[in-house]
Amino acid sequence: GTIKAKFYWKPATSTTTTHDVQWGIQGTAHADGGTIDSSWGTAATAVTDAVAGTAAGRVHISAASGACTIAGSPAEGELVYFRVFRDVSGDDLNEDAHLLGVNIQYRETATASSAW
Repeated sequence: GTIKAKFYWKPATSTTTTHDVQWGIQGTAHADGGTIDSSWGTAATAVTDAVAGTAAGRVHISAASGACTIAGSPAEGELVYFRVFRDVSGDDLNEDAHLLGVNIQYRETATASSAW
């Protein structure tokens, strides 16, 4: 299936004007013996998160990203890893933005695993 993400971040310095910041995520999955250097899934970005005159020490939480499809046809027991990035084509904050964390939403299956 797909995942969605919310991004927790803070601006590097205080700002007195409104600026937008946009984050993105991609994923890929690998089975035992899989090639690590493979393609990433299509990137999904979060709705631009506006910073309206705030102190540097304040946490901001983005809206949820669009649906992100993980490359490599992930299956039970496979390693899934993510690439998180700031999409500067979608923002106008002219300073660093410090990523504090990412909240990933995914659907679990109710079927018990036989792999364990």
